[in-house]
Amino acid sequence: MRRIFITGCPRSGTTMLRDSLTCDPRFFIFNEAQLFNPEPVLSIFDRVRNYKPSHTYVKAKRLDFYIDTWIKSCATFPEFVDKVENCVKENFKEVEFFGDKNPHIYLHGLTRILKLNPGIVGLVMIRDGRSVISSQLRGLENEKPWWAISAISEPRVRLWEESMAVLFEQIGQLNTMKKRIHIIRYEDFVTNTKVELKKISTFLELKRELSFLCSHVSHTDSLTLWRNNVLNLATSPLATDRFKLFMKLLGYIE
Repeated sequence: MRRIFITGCPRSGTTMLRDSLTCDPRFFIFNEAQLFNPEPVLSIFDRVRNYKPSHTYVKAKRLDFYIDTWIKSCATFPEFVDKVENCVKENFKEVEFFGDKNPHIYLHGLTRILKLNPGIVGLVMIRDGRSVISSQLRGLENEKPWWAISAISEPRVRLWEESMAVLFEQIGQLNTMKKRIHIIRYEDFVTNTKVELKKISTFLELKRELSFLCSHVSHTDSLTLWRNNVLNLATSPLATDRFKLFMKLLGYIE
């Protein structure tokens, strides 16, 4: 059984990817339990203990008894994670990948996670910055586009910029570990799901390709918002040179 983690900028589709993979019995992936946080804290024990399985992963409840016991007996967090992994291995013979999803934290600790966990592989979601911001503002924007409400949008724009800066800063170090990281474009995953699942299957060296995907109607709606915002980049005061640089590096603008 191998370890796997999913990360990316917040609102970049990491939850959708995690939900899609856990529909396959070969994947046992926690949701933001911070199992691979390079700087773990004791409070993470509670996050794992209170973990609520997704509707497709009710079987994870079988870990409750073990987790409560281990929290009292483990001296270190890595020891605790090892015990959780071993329990999954013993109880779910079909599981091939054990891991966790966490945007932001894992993105910032990408290279350290790879160094601290030999053999671990990572899936990194990237997404058009305009779409990320629109997604964060859903329900707050009162039908106004993100670039027209600067006071609310600006901190979210800066967060996306920061996340992309962290990603590109680590890319040089990741060159020696590129076989352990697979980058997925959110837009490609939603519009060409079968093709992207095949790429993931190849990266993970799965004997049987991934073929199942959870419903992603809301993500299709997000793509509509994204398309509506595409032409507004040049007129927005929020679109700094740094923002445009990362958009260009990611291939979203020329």
